[in-house]
Amino acid sequence: MKKLNFLFSLLILLACSFVIKKEKLKSEWQSAVITIDGKADEWKMPLRFYDPETNLNYSISNNAENLFVCVKIPDEQTQLKIMRSGMQLWIDTLGKTKKHVGLKYPLSSFERTGDEEAPSPFGPVAKTVMEKYRKMVKERSTEMLLSGFIPPVGGMVYTKDSSGVSVCINWDATNSMIYEAVIPFKTFYRKKLVAADSLKGFGFSITTNAIPKPKSKEVDGSQGMTGMNGGGVGAMGGLPSGGSSVPKSPLYDNKTFWINIKMAVKP
Repeated sequence: MKKLNFLFSLLILLACSFVIKKEKLKSEWQSAVITIDGKADEWKMPLRFYDPETNLNYSISNNAENLFVCVKIPDEQTQLKIMRSGMQLWIDTLGKTKKHVGLKYPLSSFERTGDEEAPSPFGPVAKTVMEKYRKMVKERSTEMLLSGFIPPVGGMVYTKDSSGVSVCINWDATNSMIYEAVIPFKTFYRKKLVAADSLKGFGFSITTNAIPKPKSKEVDGSQGMTGMNGGGVGAMGGLPSGGSSVPKSPLYDNKTFWINIKMAVKP
């Protein structure tokens, strides 16, 4: 009985610590004018939050009319995943984890230009591959997909929509990807925030979409190292020859995080 009481008390403590952790997340009041151009000039660096699951650095800010998001992605593998398969923002105004209001950008390369040869999701990304996808995003990623917004806002629209929703991706001097978005509250919540809105939490999520797995290909001895009497070492350095399974990579999985964040009030 004592053991059960101890476990019950431990669970309560863990639950309380989780709630406290969520309560610490708070948006920052945005007094500066933010230009959605994929440049982080107006944002304080380093960005305030980091999620290890998605490998994203990000900040969230707001004023009375708009919600602002900035994401920095230094890792080239994660950049490639986003450029090829897209990224999604989700908002739950009830503070839960329901996908009520969503913005998808960039769209996947399949949605933009049809199926293309996928670069290897292992090891350093070839410079030519990165240049190819960066150029594709800059030149062809002119649309975003909006869902759950107050009509008539929604559907496939340009990245600078007349509703005020806007999103852009660019790269800084270190080749880190910078993602910026602005979402007016009037498009999904209310015209302007009121003081009471700072007391409630909004659910907020980012998902990096999975790259489709390539078809399994048999790895034979000719793909391995020579001089091994026909056996060889698999092309990936750890895969047995003759294997047919697709190597594991985080790029093949959707990666998502949810936070509960309170909106800021004007200081």
